[in-house]
Amino acid sequence: TKAQKQCDEMNQTTTLSFFRFERWQDRAWALTMMGGARLAMARVPDLGFWKLCGSGTGEGFTPIPNTAVYAILCTWPDFDTARTLLAETRIFQRYRARAFEDWTVFLCPTSARGEWSGQTPFRPVLEPHSGA
Repeated sequence: TKAQKQCDEMNQTTTLSFFRFERWQDRAWALTMMGGARLAMARVPDLGFWKLCGSGTGEGFTPIPNTAVYAILCTWPDFDTARTLLAETRIFQRYRARAFEDWTVFLCPTSARGEWSGQTPFRPVLEPHSGA
């Protein structure tokens, strides 16, 4: 695939997985997982940096939470590892089983600046492609 060509075995792959929950029980579960998933995420093999993310309502940044949509940002050593572990790891399977809808974007950083939680999580690709 085009994504796989961009994120080959020599380049870090970053994923952003979105999960949408419809039923109130699933929304409550997702909210508790903002704290409860930390132990499981720390045990995922080959997972580098990760963040559990909530979302807001409306356009742009708002302090009003959207309890229906959550995301998980991850870094992986390569595309194949990301694809395999997102499919096979229990914590991601649990999110997908509860979610009404899920979607994952596979990314290769082309540049990186600054820190997040005291870390520099993103390693830019060795040879960026134009995307054309």
